[in-house]
Amino acid sequence: MKLYLVPNGTTQERKVSARLAVRSLSSRFTCLTDEDTLRWLELPGIAAASPDEADMICAIGGDGTLLHAAHDALSSDKPLFGINLGNRGYLCAFHRDEADLVSAETVCALQEIPRTLLSFPWEGQERIAINDIILAKEDFGVTIRLEATIPEESYHGAWQGDGLILSTPTGSSAYNASAGGPLLLARSESFVLTPLCPVDPAPSVVFSDSHAISLIPDARPASVKPSLYVDGTRLGKLREPLIASRAARFLRLMQR
Repeated sequence: MKLYLVPNGTTQERKVSARLAVRSLSSRFTCLTDEDTLRWLELPGIAAASPDEADMICAIGGDGTLLHAAHDALSSDKPLFGINLGNRGYLCAFHRDEADLVSAETVCALQEIPRTLLSFPWEGQERIAINDIILAKEDFGVTIRLEATIPEESYHGAWQGDGLILSTPTGSSAYNASAGGPLLLARSESFVLTPLCPVDPAPSVVFSDSHAISLIPDARPASVKPSLYVDGTRLGKLREPLIASRAARFLRLMQR
């Protein structure tokens, strides 16, 4: 079995942990990775290749590393599993002390659970969110006003506060949960919209993932425009309504 490895090498300590895990994996799998990772791994027997040449993608780190690896899994349509070397590792199938137990047998015993994704247009291209889409203010001392509509549900909501989180079931255990939003089961076929520190108390809104939602910044010229963040990465200012819906593809996440 061929694994395409995406290890976390952002610090020296993480590189050391990743090398130990990769050394263990390379004794039981044919291991591939990109050329930049190959240089800092400095391990024999690992080949530079593309994700298309592997059977599965393996993230070695925490949930953030798995989200990074998910883009390789999506582009190559390969199953993805993670080995957690971080803190929570909620999305990872294996944990640090189980690295030596990862084999073709244990990997094949994992269950593939298709994960729903959010899709939206940005600068003329389709963008994908695995965890969440967040509209949020950039500065303390101010609030922003945002609206959301779900036409198929005849729903309209308006909030003033720090922002809004639109989350997939996968991302519902991340920022959404920290903001008091509900956990969604992986197969729940729903999304959740959670206000961030609203001025007036406001509950989260759970709705069917078959419906599109429009996120609308305040149209007044003097208002503070929110910034758009996707899976923790800032894309820029949102100056017009953003329409998000369920993506046509799914993330093939492997879990126990």
